Amino acid sequence: MPHDLRVDASADLPAPPRMRPFKVYEDDRVRVSATLVNHYWPFPAFGFRFDTDHGSVTFSGDTTPSDNLVELARNTDVLVHEIMDGQSMLDHGMAEFMVTGLRGCHTDITEIGGIAATAGARTLALSHIVPLSITSPTPPKLPVGHWRSTIRRDYDGTVVIGRDLQRVRLGRPSGR
Repeated sequence: MPHDLRVDASADLPAPPRMRPFKVYEDDRVRVSATLVNHYWPFPAFGFRFDTDHGSVTFSGDTTPSDNLVELARNTDVLVHEIMDGQSMLDHGMAEFMVTGLRGCHTDITEIGGIAATAGARTLALSHIVPLSITSPTPPKLPVGHWRSTIRRDYDGTVVIGRDLQRVRLGRPSGR
């Protein structure tokens, strides 16, 4: 962190304090910025943004809904955001106390559309999808149709349901 950055934050607080994004690195090809996000444990947790001549991409990291992240992602080309589907977890037999615990450090699918819309993200790429890898040795089929309709209530940009090794195009079409 830059030596002049001071934030009153600790793992004992219910959420990180509001803060402006700060520069982590910059050269002639990329500027990397970061902000604190709320993942409860471990602390600290960060979201990152990469700005290039080709566009911008913001990674949420693991977080509950975060005003700091929304500010970091303002007008980003691609917002890569982790999600959880708490209702799906309950429907597949996960104990309510476990779902409640996970909601303390992840963003529910019902909230992600509003986050992407408020940030002004052009593309929302869902990643680190919880709980499908922890509810069963053979995860249930992804409820992609339900997720898309849930997100569409609040967000009208491009939605990508992430898969391992998937590529998401960064940049703007020529002629813009």
